Amino acid sequence: MEKHGSELFTHEVFEEFQQELLAAREYCVFESMQKDGDLKIMRVADNSKKVRLVQLNTSTMFTSCSCMLFGTHGIPCRHIIHALRSAKIDELPSMYVLRRFRKDCKRESVLSADGILLEERANSPVNPVLQKLISDTSNKIESLFVQAKNSLDAMQILRDGVFALGDRISDMIPAKELSRTKEFEDFLGCPIPMQVEIHPPNDIRSKGRIKRIKGHADKGRQQNKNEQRKKKVLQPRRCSTCKKVGLHDRRTCPEKANNQ
Repeated sequence: MEKHGSELFTHEVFEEFQQELLAAREYCVFESMQKDGDLKIMRVADNSKKVRLVQLNTSTMFTSCSCMLFGTHGIPCRHIIHALRSAKIDELPSMYVLRRFRKDCKRESVLSADGILLEERANSPVNPVLQKLISDTSNKIESLFVQAKNSLDAMQILRDGVFALGDRISDMIPAKELSRTKEFEDFLGCPIPMQVEIHPPNDIRSKGRIKRIKGHADKGRQQNKNEQRKKKVLQPRRCSTCKKVGLHDRRTCPEKANNQ
């Protein structure tokens, strides 16, 4: 089961699945087991000192656990794995391998907006020996670049050597000129459609300032300000026109009105 999971799951998901698999082997034990037709009801205890209820349908091999790890994270829990191992299942059933956690989740047919299948461009297969040489060369060049960038002389030597190798390789194999479209198609693995229809969005917002909707707190604050203005008592002060102390100023001075 562990080998089967390593072939299907991605590295990150397989690490979590492997932890559950080891916990099922080391800590999980059956406390009781009942059988009702094709349904097996098992009580499984683990290192958390909790007893989980596992139900296994022997006809469909569908298993449910009360810990709900598979329902929340999509990874079979230690209790389900322990129940499957008790049923002598060596490989994970397909229902426990979610598509988004598979290594080949992106290797699927690509359809256009009209539902037309976009065929993948057939690339020349790379044999394992050449692939190993490519990987070793790339890693070596990267490590040399990291070392040489700290010295001007070392970087000059690396640059001259790379240019010399480039001239020798160009004489041996002529460079293949690729257009920009050809590079994109080789990267995507499918041809770019000649005509693309882009529809405008349905909801278009008009220009203008968005005003904030006032709530109860804003209405109460404005009401308090109005009440304070009503309760405000005018203080007597000296008028600059008549030089008298009163409740008026130079704009509302009575003598100014009499003079006019």
